[in-house]
Amino acid sequence: MNITKFTNPDGMGKLSENHLQNIRYHFVVTTAMIARYCVHNGMEQEKAYGLSDFYILKMDKCRSVEEISRLHDTMCIDYCQQMLPVMKKKVISRPIVLCLDYIYSHIHYKITLAGLSEYLHLSPGYLSSLFKKEVGISNVFIYRGKQP
Repeated sequence: MNITKFTNPDGMGKLSENHLQNIRYHFVVTTAMIARYCVHNGMEQEKAYGLSDFYILKMDKCRSVEEISRLHDTMCIDYCQQMLPVMKKKVISRPIVLCLDYIYSHIHYKITLAGLSEYLHLSPGYLSSLFKKEVGISNVFIYRGKQP
């Protein structure tokens, strides 16, 4: 069984004695947090919470931890894709638009400042300061998943 970070019990709170129910509760919490984050960053409330409701109802039909884990990954990718146009509206420069496109299309891969800088043909320092200025996030280049 391939355990993703979402279903890995290390560091996961215990919300239920039943393992499957515990994963269900964590899925709902994660979904609510993602929806709030998206609303806070410009997504329309109706859209963000509509997606939340959709995925929670879909999760309710899942019968295994593996199904919930796959749905969690699908949900995260969906929210990222829905946020891309929202974030692009806030962004001014072309390098940051290209940067966000790359990040959202490689969400499950290791993304580093050095790698992204090389991809965009910019110095790491310049890209970091530009990203902080235009997006408001200073440390976005964190390992997010598997190697490409």
